[in-house]
Amino acid sequence: MEEDSFTITLQLFAQAKDAVGTSEMELDVQSETAKAIVDSVPALKELDVPCAYAVNGKLVKPETVITERCTIAVLPPVSGG
Repeated sequence: MEEDSFTITLQLFAQAKDAVGTSEMELDVQSETAKAIVDSVPALKELDVPCAYAVNGKLVKPETVITERCTIAVLPPVSGG
């Protein structure tokens, strides 16, 4: 692991979970936006739905810069009734 990098946990739901095949994964990353971190996973970059992101349980904008160890939840839109 590089000196400037840190480990984050991705929690995946709905289509994101189906695309990756797991509900949770760890990634070693450097300071980057939430969207860029999520897009670093090829299967997630290819999702055809806009996702929301939550960092440590709080909704954030995709351009929020992640600078330390945290949990990022990838939240595809909910459908149904």
